[in-house]
Amino acid sequence: MNENLFVTALKVAGGKISLEYTDLEQSRPYTTEEKDVPHPDLYNALKKLGPFLGKVYYQSNNMDKITITGFSNKNDSDYVVIKGMLEVPSGKKVAINSDAINIEQETYGFEQELEAAVENIRGEAEKFFFEGKTAQQTIPFDKEPAPKQEKEIPAEPPPPTEPIHDGKMAAAGEDLTDPERPPLDDEPKGDSPGELGDMGTHGESQDKMPPPPGPVGPGKPQGNGVPGL
Repeated sequence: MNENLFVTALKVAGGKISLEYTDLEQSRPYTTEEKDVPHPDLYNALKKLGPFLGKVYYQSNNMDKITITGFSNKNDSDYVVIKGMLEVPSGKKVAINSDAINIEQETYGFEQELEAAVENIRGEAEKFFFEGKTAQQTIPFDKEPAPKQEKEIPAEPPPPTEPIHDGKMAAAGEDLTDPERPPLDDEPKGDSPGELGDMGTHGESQDKMPPPPGPVGPGKPQGNGVPGL
């Protein structure tokens, strides 16, 4: 616990927890509040004040009807006031406070236990307000963590295919050459003149065409053997 800080009051109401404390170095009182849900240890520490308040109101046999909402204890004072709610027969809850109980005397017979309970509340309140001890889910360490799922890498697409003869497509490295087809180098190429040889229109062999007739002069026959005029 912080030796320079003294918690003088704690109250739980309306979903908020308010804290009053004194800075002993500056001798200045402060008030703060939180809406965060505190650690269960703080609630359990407050519940321990229930039997004391029940004994003050002669309700020791009806502890389920009493709810503790806080306490107050002024610094440099030996008096503690317990605050709570009591459910009456109508079902309603009414606010109840104990008298200022002097923890240095033996009026009720529980003063020493009350002093220890209040000190426990102070410690949990400081942890909640100044150290961030809030309600959190705890992760069990005896269990192994779930294996991390690796993201599947999609397969690379196949390389582009290359067109070959006969309108087929060949993948890279694949040989689709027809074994019965003659090599491409031996095939006639119709685009170059003179390479078709004696092939006709339909592939039939034909004789070479006679050379064209020479120039026609006087006294020489024309191409059809008729003397010139």
